[in-house]
Amino acid sequence: MTTKQRIIQKISADELDVILQCAADEKWTDLALLGPTSSAKREEKNWPESLKKHTHKYQLTSVVSNLGERLRNLLSLTSLFLWNNQIGESGAEHISKLSNLTTLNLGGNQIGESGAEYISKLNNLTTLNLGGNQVGDSGAEHISKLSNLTTLNLAGNQIGESGAEHISKLSSLKKLSLSGNQVGISGAEYISKLSNLTTLDLGGNQAGDSGAGHISKLSNLRTLNLGGNQVRDSGAEDISKLSNLTALDLGGNQVGDSGAKYISELSNLTALNLSGNQVGDSGAKYISELSNLTTLSLGGNQIGDSGAEHISESKNLSKLDLSKTLINDLAALSHLPFLRSLNISGTVVTDLSPVRSLLQKGIAAKWDRYAWGDGILVEGCPLIHPPPEIVKQGHEAVLNYFREIDVQGTATLLEAKVLIVGEGRAGKTSLLRRLYQPDRPLPT
Repeated sequence: MTTKQRIIQKISADELDVILQCAADEKWTDLALLGPTSSAKREEKNWPESLKKHTHKYQLTSVVSNLGERLRNLLSLTSLFLWNNQIGESGAEHISKLSNLTTLNLGGNQIGESGAEYISKLNNLTTLNLGGNQVGDSGAEHISKLSNLTTLNLAGNQIGESGAEHISKLSSLKKLSLSGNQVGISGAEYISKLSNLTTLDLGGNQAGDSGAGHISKLSNLRTLNLGGNQVRDSGAEDISKLSNLTALDLGGNQVGDSGAKYISELSNLTALNLSGNQVGDSGAKYISELSNLTTLSLGGNQIGDSGAEHISESKNLSKLDLSKTLINDLAALSHLPFLRSLNISGTVVTDLSPVRSLLQKGIAAKWDRYAWGDGILVEGCPLIHPPPEIVKQGHEAVLNYFREIDVQGTATLLEAKVLIVGEGRAGKTSLLRRLYQPDRPLPT
């Protein structure tokens, strides 16, 4: 029995030949080959779920020009993952010969409309990712022939309204990503016909409130992303009808406090993103009513200390983003028993001592706003306790800082700089020596 690789092994083009021969001899059923520009982390915990499922995982150190052709004899493959390999239209043609494939990821491969036509011949596919491939609306029409698809990612492909109409024919779809496709209001209406959807990503599609109204008809949705869609409070009202939602992303919209009130009716939510939505302290109060939340992003809103007080009522939070808000006092947040990740970067917080209990649990302060995993992200904060230079030295330095405060206490340092200006031979040096160097003779 083959054991799954726990790291992504980097290989050269020459080493690839050996691996592919082994794959053919042993009749591998899965293979992941990441391109040289792929940014997947080496550690398994940071991989996308679609990559974790693969037993054989590699990353090429350089582009292989005929990669599709090299793979065409691996007829036992049922799952193939080829992120960012620039295989193009011709590579897609070779991949289309692998008729046993049920799962295929060709994200970032520039296959275009013609490549999509080749891929549409793989009629056993149930899961397909063609994100970032410039397939356009014609490519979407080809993909709409794959009637067995249950999961489809066409993010960033400029399929537009007409492409959305083609995709709406895939009635078996349960998971769909069309982010960044300019589908607009009409496209959202077409997508609303896919009644089996449980997961939908329409981020950055200019769907507006009307589009949100159409999407609200998808009563089976559990996960929804409508980030960056010009949704206001009326759109939020429609979304609040989706009572089965557990994860909702409305980041970069304009729902305001009244929209936050509507969202607070979604009692099953465990993850919510309302960053950049003109939400204030009263909106934070509404959101605090969502008692099942474990992940909450409210960055870039007008939330101050009273808003943080309200948020502290969400006792199940483990991850909280309050970056670029108006908060200063962290005392309320210290009462969140499960908190492991706190982003306060770009705020006016000066003192980390209120969250010292988190620091003592091993949750490190980090001068970073994009760090992975647990931590208190503080980049851009005007920190005094501890100062930024201490934070940048690492977690142990921060703990030592507070230990020294315990032993020595704190004292106010009264310090000033004096700048003496004047014309030549006006007596500047004489004044300096009288004030600070009385033992030195005056100049003559």
